[in-house]
Amino acid sequence: MELTLAITLAAVFCVILAPILVGITQQRRVITQEQLALTHLANVLEDLTTCPPEDWESRLAKHLESLPEPVQRQLPQARLEIVRSYEPGPIAASRITCQLRWQDRHGQTTKPLSVTGWNHQMLEGQP
Repeated sequence: MELTLAITLAAVFCVILAPILVGITQQRRVITQEQLALTHLANVLEDLTTCPPEDWESRLAKHLESLPEPVQRQLPQARLEIVRSYEPGPIAASRITCQLRWQDRHGQTTKPLSVTGWNHQMLEGQP
């Protein structure tokens, strides 16, 4: 009788614990993907906000050409978008927004992660 009760309790425990462990694994995967995406975006943004204006186009092309292999492997169908706009004001600057989105394990496109920075280095002739 005691053995049957112990086996029953162990089975109930496994039935309850299995979905929890699956959920934890899925959340860990999502968090790892978001950390990788934010790290990549931060690196791209740092490169673009610190580069001289005359090098901006070549660096932009380099970043948009292809993503690093770890990013491609961990973020399926990842798409990087970079937008630069001129921000007039007392200190003129270029506003740079980088967004990265990818497909989750269900094939759905994720909400984009986005970072924004400013480059205060201006080309000659700009105000």
